[in-house]
Amino acid sequence: MSVNIEANALTKPRSIHNIKSKQIGSKKSVIKIGENGGTVEHEVIDKNNYSVNDEDLLRLGDIAVQVFNFHAYKIYLIKYMYRYTRIMATLET
Repeated sequence: MSVNIEANALTKPRSIHNIKSKQIGSKKSVIKIGENGGTVEHEVIDKNNYSVNDEDLLRLGDIAVQVFNFHAYKIYLIKYMYRYTRIMATLET
């Protein structure tokens, strides 16, 4: 995936530009939801197709970026609070 990333830019959120490349891996079987519930394992007949289509791949990429942005902001806040408390402790002594 191609992602727009600007170093240390919390004001400009990251996002997916496009799919840079895809590679077909080896797969012998696929698991699907059965008609009566549960799961059913099927042998893969056409091994030359991708398991995930482009639309779903881009959507998964967007979700991954959202999760990263959420946690990156929390880490930024923790570092800021740590520095602030160290400065305040230094000023008090």
